[in-house]
Amino acid sequence: MTKYAHSGLLPDKSDWQTLEDHLHEVSRMAGEFAAPFDAGPWAEAAGALHDAGKAYPEFQLRLEGKYPAFDHSSAGARLARLVYPKNQINEGNPLVPIVSGHHTGLQNNSEVEGRIRLDSETHPDDDLRDEFAAYETMLPPEDISTRRALLPLRRPVDCRREELATFNMFTMERLIFSSLVDADWLDTERVRSPENYEVRLAAREVQCTVEQLLERLVTYRSERFSGAPNTPVNSARAEMLERACQLADSPTGIFLLDMPTGSGKTLTSLEFALRHAKKNHQTRVVYSHL
Repeated sequence: MTKYAHSGLLPDKSDWQTLEDHLHEVSRMAGEFAAPFDAGPWAEAAGALHDAGKAYPEFQLRLEGKYPAFDHSSAGARLARLVYPKNQINEGNPLVPIVSGHHTGLQNNSEVEGRIRLDSETHPDDDLRDEFAAYETMLPPEDISTRRALLPLRRPVDCRREELATFNMFTMERLIFSSLVDADWLDTERVRSPENYEVRLAAREVQCTVEQLLERLVTYRSERFSGAPNTPVNSARAEMLERACQLADSPTGIFLLDMPTGSGKTLTSLEFALRHAKKNHQTRVVYSHL
């Protein structure tokens, strides 16, 4: 029986996306997105697991308008534990919150466990494995811990090792989560809005380099503040920017920018990031509000 991830408009379902196609494409794209920070296998696994719950009969009825709203994310989180029991990092499997939250956002542990418990009450482990059996060949090897994506961050002077490990795990989970969500939305757009998807693909072909983005930022800053008066506040802003740009030539590591409101920290941090990326031959800047 063919199972579907997304419904279409035609009654013969010829324009519906199969679950196999969606899981395969999301796994492939997520792995590509996560490869630059050495988390490709983790993201591939998340992509293959994220919509496992859509294999349930209830969700298939949902696509036909014959069943109410249905949580399909918790099943994949459960499968992450069943399929990858050896991949426990810091007493937890990072795939569990990543897969569970791919629609809701990352949740705290009690929320994730509550949803998993409800799913297991209606679908025992054996039933879940049976429903997903046709798609398990997409999953990376059972033990992916040998390629675990702990980021090579430098240890701050005032940071204990366990604190750095926690920060590493925190950062890694969010990078893999971002890779999964981006891949999921892009593949859905590919099927549901192919015109928009083609426009997006064309735009990606003309992306700017880090060097070009830095040049644009410096030009923008120069034009915007060319006539700014020489006040104490503006002098302080200029001094902090200069100091940040000097530090941008440092090797990669963890840097803290402690600047008050109104001091220009957005532009300062962005220029630091671009200069730092250029100096260390990096290809992207992830600007996030956590």
